[in-house]
Amino acid sequence: GVVLISDSNEFDRTRYWPFERLKSRFVSRVDAGFAGGLSSSLYLQKLGLPQERIRAGYDVVDNEAFWRRTCESRSLQSQVRERWGLPAGYFLYVGRLIKEKNLERLLAAYERYVGLLGSGATPWDLVICGSGPGEEALRRIASRMPQQVQAHIRFSGLVKQPELTDFYACASCLVLPSISESWGLVVNEAMACGLPVLVSKRAGCAADFVKEGQTGWLLHPHDTGQMARTMAGMHQMDAEARVEMGEQARRVIAGWGLDRFCQGVLESARIAVNYRRQRQGHGG
Repeated sequence: GVVLISDSNEFDRTRYWPFERLKSRFVSRVDAGFAGGLSSSLYLQKLGLPQERIRAGYDVVDNEAFWRRTCESRSLQSQVRERWGLPAGYFLYVGRLIKEKNLERLLAAYERYVGLLGSGATPWDLVICGSGPGEEALRRIASRMPQQVQAHIRFSGLVKQPELTDFYACASCLVLPSISESWGLVVNEAMACGLPVLVSKRAGCAADFVKEGQTGWLLHPHDTGQMARTMAGMHQMDAEARVEMGEQARRVIAGWGLDRFCQGVLESARIAVNYRRQRQGHGG
């Protein structure tokens, strides 16, 4: 049997019907699908693969390992903050610095967020972990912002595992503003570390992970005003409620670990084999 593994979704990029028709001819002929989550499962269904022959759970991380390293980092939090120069509170972005990640709008939203807080409040910093072709332009944009804004924007460069867990462990929340994101594994990682998340509605993982007001909130990636208000709302939450939101995020992601991946592999393979036998038995 043939299993199609996919975490693409209908809305992560512009779709053109001639290519979609060709894709549909292929997808409708496979025996089973192993999808990232709900959005990618719905896309496979639209392309002609029945729901009963699809299993989800392809995009997972080792949740237990992330939580274990987070606990280690938090037990040494003052040293970790000093090592990386991390502030008391910050929004954390992790990923490539490329156009699809929508970081120019994130910077604009961050400036508006600082304005929404007013002069009486200390804003959280914006810590950007990653590298890519857009870095120079982003640094240039940040350098032209008012001093009270640019002083709180930090480009930390490429940070590899396991050091990246230090950034998750000390962050206030994750922000992923992408205009195109087939899934977004950094959301898995952040939630496994007990962080609430602000995630673009264009990210494939959003439908499965973002329970608004419980694990975080959705971002409208083309609306900097909405993004700024959502960031301000996260900042202004009661600290205990925000910690509980992070705990709820960890409870949700617990169902998306390595066990789920292994189960999905086995189930989709079993479905594919059984469906192929059924077709052959009927002369298909």
